Amino acid sequence: MISRCNRATKRQLHLPNDLLLVDSTTITVGKTRLPWALFHGERAGIKLHVAFAAATEQPVQVIETIDRYGS
Repeated sequence: MISRCNRATKRQLHLPNDLLLVDSTTITVGKTRLPWALFHGERAGIKLHVAFAAATEQPVQVIETIDRYGS
């Protein structure tokens, strides 16, 4: 029921917002392992963007992108 409330209703009822912890991790490997994710010559990489729910310590959302900058 709480998830169906709009923002104004949640504020009016003083419902707490869920705290999300966000992390971005780069995973690099040799270019033969991920040929579709090349950057920096002989290396390839992906970046995982993960949102964790602090209350449950469970991942809520994971998004994979190609790491184009090696950062």
